[in-house]
Amino acid sequence: MKMKQMKRIITCVVFAYMLLAVNVLQANESLFYAEKLYEQQQYDSALLVYTQLIDEGFESADLFYNIGNAYFKKGDIAHAILFYERAYLLNPKDADIAHNLAYAHSQQVDKIDIIGQGFFKKIYTSFYRYFSLQTWVFLSVFCFILFLTGLLVFLLSPVVTLKKVGFFVGVFCIGISAISYSSASSRYSELENREYAILIEPAVSIRTEPSHSSKALVVLHGGVKVFILQERNGWYSIRLQDGTQGWIEQKHVEII
Repeated sequence: MKMKQMKRIITCVVFAYMLLAVNVLQANESLFYAEKLYEQQQYDSALLVYTQLIDEGFESADLFYNIGNAYFKKGDIAHAILFYERAYLLNPKDADIAHNLAYAHSQQVDKIDIIGQGFFKKIYTSFYRYFSLQTWVFLSVFCFILFLTGLLVFLLSPVVTLKKVGFFVGVFCIGISAISYSSASSRYSELENREYAILIEPAVSIRTEPSHSSKALVVLHGGVKVFILQERNGWYSIRLQDGTQGWIEQKHVEII
């Protein structure tokens, strides 16, 4: 009986890996086909293929970057910025993504003054983005294991020198593990709690209240990046990068 159960488990695992391999192969074929369409300047057709991949659950910085390029070639700056921002969120160290994002922002109609981050927040943000989420998690777990090893050496070794080594190694590793854990938590929160959105409509009024009858504060154009504060009855309370706050209908923006 146990042998049969083991065979079933192995069969299921092998089948799952085969299915995954087939899906990856199909995705690669779709990406290759979309790239060919892009090279032939068939941007709408390429976007259909890219969108299908997203609908099937595929997500990567390269995929979003390619979509951004296709929208940019079509002259749709707002959607180009949206997908460049998504690509940048996943891979902030990619120079091509950063360059295209900056250039797309330079083509916006609205030039909004950006209130800079505090010095220490900017340094910390750059720090936890230096490695991927998976790398930070690995470092945290690996250093915690080294800490436990050092602790065991400190507690059990009869040799004074080894006790000292175990103590200092343990202290150093638990510190690195804590820093890595904090960085992993910040990176995870950034990836999961999408608090920024891009205005995708050509022109929209930002209002004082979540109502069409309320006063219009300012008219914004596609591509503007906003911070979402809260949601109410199909409206978002937003803050612009210059500190201005107001309300906008959810249908006019897309979450990064």
